[in-house]
Amino acid sequence: MITFPLRQLCLGVKHSALALALFTSNLSLADSTAIVNARLYTATTADVSVGSVLFEDGIITEVSDQPLTADHVIDAEGKIVTPGFIGSLNHLGLLEVNAVSESDDSTVEEGDLSFSPVTAFNPESSAIPLARIGGVTRNIVTPGAGTKAFAGVAGNVDLTGDLTLPSSAASAAVVYLWGDQESSRARRLGKIRAALQDRRDNVAKSEADNASEAETAKKATEKEATQNTDNESNSQAGADKQPETKTEDAHSVVESVVERHLDELLAGTLPLLAFCDRPADILQLLALKEEFGLKLIIAGGDGAVAVKEQLAEAQVAVILDALNDLPKSFDNLHASLNNAATLHQAGVTVALAVLSDATHALYQLRFGAGNAIANGLPKDAALAAISQVPAQLFGIQAGSIEKGQSADLVLWENDPFDYTGKASTMWINGEEQSLETRADKLRDRYTQPSKLPPAYVK
Repeated sequence: MITFPLRQLCLGVKHSALALALFTSNLSLADSTAIVNARLYTATTADVSVGSVLFEDGIITEVSDQPLTADHVIDAEGKIVTPGFIGSLNHLGLLEVNAVSESDDSTVEEGDLSFSPVTAFNPESSAIPLARIGGVTRNIVTPGAGTKAFAGVAGNVDLTGDLTLPSSAASAAVVYLWGDQESSRARRLGKIRAALQDRRDNVAKSEADNASEAETAKKATEKEATQNTDNESNSQAGADKQPETKTEDAHSVVESVVERHLDELLAGTLPLLAFCDRPADILQLLALKEEFGLKLIIAGGDGAVAVKEQLAEAQVAVILDALNDLPKSFDNLHASLNNAATLHQAGVTVALAVLSDATHALYQLRFGAGNAIANGLPKDAALAAISQVPAQLFGIQAGSIEKGQSADLVLWENDPFDYTGKASTMWINGEEQSLETRADKLRDRYTQPSKLPPAYVK
């Protein structure tokens, strides 16, 4: 048997305890970061003040008009800090090249509420760094239009580029009511209504059946209690009775997912995100909302200005592209650069998105906000329309500079709503992010001096 002197054992224990204490203290005391002397565009108020924001463990812990101390202090030198912008209505991370079908995971022809394209989200997509340079830190990825009434469900992703699994929680159920779809809008609306009505009826019937079974079981128990039964025979009967086993096939699993999302729609906990432009179709959706108590969000919504009073009364938000100014079809006859301002003035909640090639042009989200400002939308409303409003619509803990929110922040060299604006530093969940794109890497690669002929430079 090997033995050690008592003194060595004591020293070893002492050193181990010291190392453990240092290790645990490092775990419990995470580094904090303060951005001071910044012009804070908080998205919670129209006021812009010079102040500080402190974050730790990925969460904003304090916002103050006074300098704050932290493990790391960054002097913004009076520059603008905004919350990270939130994109939506696109296939970012699901589509790499439009013309290459194998790089497109956004759409299935026979889609339904069991289809969640976020499970195919690729955080290494080259389009993600491009979105980051536009100040976008999070995104709602949506399924493309298929042939079924429901295209699928949207999902929320951050744009860190980290190889981690995105949340599987659905952010919205998605439907398309555009004129270029294969089937009539009337048929699609009918299918949506039928699916909701069938589920509501089935739930009501199931609840009635359960109540009836419970009452029957109660009466049987009371009757059995009044009778003098043979315990031995009862025990034998119980032993002979085999428990039922239930197996679920793939079809039943899909059905259970669909039913769960229908229940969430009917409960108002899952929004119905409806791509729709014509005023008449928007009125049909408002009637559907009233009938089933839905949380409705209109996407696209060029014709929303024609029914703005009804939208405001129903408290239905509209996500639109502020740069849509010309009719692209008979659905878009109301397209105009001042639509965002008109809806805002009418009391409609407005969010902004990029609808034209949004997967690769999401960095232009701030340009749409800038054009909306130029056409009458107040600056604070434009900021909220690409940060706080989408966060609230889709249940994201981000989109504003306030205590308790995710530390998604962007430090700008100058006005983010101007074409000359440039993001200098970005944090997502409190972690600093790269603002280098594939285009930057290619530029650096092919502008390096070399003694070799150009054809040999890689």
